Amino acid sequence: MRGIVIVVMLSASVAHADDKATADRLFDEGRAAMAANDYASACPKLEESQRLDPALGTLLNIGLCYEGQGRLASALAVWREAEDQARGAGETKRATTAAEHIAALEPRVPTITVQVTSPSPGMQVTIGGKPVASSAWGQPAPADPGDVAITATAPDAEPFATTISVKERDRAVVVVPALAVIEKGGMPPAEMHPRRNIALLVGGGGLVVTAIGVVLAVGAKSDYNKAFDDGHCDRATLSCDDVGQAATDKARGRGTTATIVGALGLAAVAAGVVVYVTAPERSTAIVPTIDQTSAGVSLVGSF
Repeated sequence: MRGIVIVVMLSASVAHADDKATADRLFDEGRAAMAANDYASACPKLEESQRLDPALGTLLNIGLCYEGQGRLASALAVWREAEDQARGAGETKRATTAAEHIAALEPRVPTITVQVTSPSPGMQVTIGGKPVASSAWGQPAPADPGDVAITATAPDAEPFATTISVKERDRAVVVVPALAVIEKGGMPPAEMHPRRNIALLVGGGGLVVTAIGVVLAVGAKSDYNKAFDDGHCDRATLSCDDVGQAATDKARGRGTTATIVGALGLAAVAAGVVVYVTAPERSTAIVPTIDQTSAGVSLVGSF
């Protein structure tokens, strides 16, 4: 048993040594990237170094890196954490350095104040993807400069979402309106997507063209039969005189036209259905349908 314990302790020591070596390498690489003003590469390296082997010196460098990236609110939070750690460790010089950065950053950091006009039960608010406690609603929240998303959600209510752009020293205010209540039994009807409007037009037009093809086919069949009924053609021999031959040829031509028109109409209806079904934000709607024996409309969508 003692042997097993010793092996486990040695393995843990080796793993820790490997982590420290990797952390030291990443720290050096991060510092070199910062010296070259390559903050996009430097900050992730310093963050990973801190994760593998937390150290106050690494934390201070992360604060510098965030400042160089323009992530002022993130830098402020790091400097505050570094000051607390430095004072706790009795490192006065580092605590003073952190305090100086905090004093310089505080007036520069933009803030966003979210004002909730009518809180809904269970409402949750986020700024830049981070939850904001209800006790902090109406209070300025530090934010990094750039585009920031603000959301408000609640059970059985339509969500609120907006994105604002903030610059250094901005003091933005976002007002969250009362969230519309979703009626029990279903979601509110979604707005018709433009592709669905096109689908309905194409499908409806195809239905009309198909109907024209049916009318042409019925007329052609009637003209063909009339040549036999009038005695110009013989049903037994399928022979016709000149008048009957002209009438049946004309009927056949109209029949061919009817077939082409009907096929085009069916293709348009099929295309309309495909476009409608594949359009985003599916909602319930009436669309044209057709089969070999009938044409009409159907209710399709999400139920």
